[in-house]
Amino acid sequence: QLSSSVLGALDGVTAGSGTLVGSVSTAAVAGLSTAQVGTLTSQQLTDLSATAFQAISTKDISSVSTSALGNISSVTLGQLTTAQLTSLTSAQIVAAASNLSTSQVGLLTAGQLSSSVLGALDGVTAGSGTLLGSVSTAAVAGLSTAQVGTLTSQQLTDLSATAFQAISTKDIGSVSTSAIGNISSVTLGQLTSTQLTALTSAQIVAAASNLSTSQVAGLTAGQLSSSVLGALDGVTSGSGTLLGSVSTAAVAGLSTAQVGTLTSQQLTDLSATAFQAISTKDIGSVSTSAIGNISSVTLGQLTTAQLTSLTGAQIAAAASNLSTGQVSALTASQLNASALSALDGVTAGSGTLLGSLSTAAIAGLSSAQVGTLTSQQLTDLSTADIQAITTQDISSISTTALANLSTSTLAMLTYNQVSSLTSAQWNDIPDDAIPYMNITA
Repeated sequence: QLSSSVLGALDGVTAGSGTLVGSVSTAAVAGLSTAQVGTLTSQQLTDLSATAFQAISTKDISSVSTSALGNISSVTLGQLTTAQLTSLTSAQIVAAASNLSTSQVGLLTAGQLSSSVLGALDGVTAGSGTLLGSVSTAAVAGLSTAQVGTLTSQQLTDLSATAFQAISTKDIGSVSTSAIGNISSVTLGQLTSTQLTALTSAQIVAAASNLSTSQVAGLTAGQLSSSVLGALDGVTSGSGTLLGSVSTAAVAGLSTAQVGTLTSQQLTDLSATAFQAISTKDIGSVSTSAIGNISSVTLGQLTTAQLTSLTGAQIAAAASNLSTGQVSALTASQLNASALSALDGVTAGSGTLLGSLSTAAIAGLSSAQVGTLTSQQLTDLSTADIQAITTQDISSISTTALANLSTSTLAMLTYNQVSSLTSAQWNDIPDDAIPYMNITA
């Protein structure tokens, strides 16, 4: 019997402090069809008794027009049962947002929190924040990847700390870089350790300027792309940059490719312990440009294991900043022609760095390596180094190199070395130099 015209007529007749529509039974309201519920106006909804209002079925409450629901008071909205409230559509919630209570917002489900709802709730002041701050942790935890992706920086800021921390680790990576890049250090500081380690490289780059040193220390190797390393190194922190807070574990876990992207500035700005955490299998991938442009102080942080894992090309690039102690630790396999040449080009004391090579390194040189030695390099080796050249390799020294050695250098050769020289080598040694050589046992 309760057609739209009947409802309108009843609501036009005053009865007590209300209208005759307030006398319609709960049974009658409960029996209204979806179409009938859809005709209810904001005035009729207001004038129904509280029990009759609450008798609108959960399957039909969503058919109430947004116009009707958006124009009823907070008092009438407050009569909604939990079941009715959680049956409202996103469009209805948007329409009614300004009159919802914080407790009602706390009952909303994840499925109801469309981007329009999130925006509407965040547009209504509640206490010192907005209604969005009353959304439950359960609702936020239940948001889909797509829903999380719609969150704006303001919405992320206005969620309660516990709700913010309820964003799942599988979905936190869908927060846009624009959103995460525009939230404050306070809001970013609410990230849990698991959320932090679930951020993408792009998100970290966007948020870098507001990350704390402790958060940077919590980042994993997998998150440290070249863009992240660059972004962290671009943010001042104390006397250095945020890159100095990257953990040793993270650096130790970098791949060969990641290590290969490190710049000289980044290598410089890592902490000493982090720098020393670069694995020996990967240190060789640091570019010659990078290693060639770091200071002796930074180079001095290399562990012996790292130092002896450098390539010949890296040693050549870094030669000018290596210490004599470091040069003495180099191994034979590292001493290619370019490394030998570079070390001989750096003054050290009254000679060059080449004079600091160990006898073990020289003794370990291959015939091919010995064959690259120039007369100047042989001259600049220490006496002990000269004498460490094995008798099987001494014959690899070029005739040109031997012919240009001074008598004092030739005199350093031991009898066994001299005895191992080839006839071709003897032919190029000046006759007047032979008396200075150890030709007798």
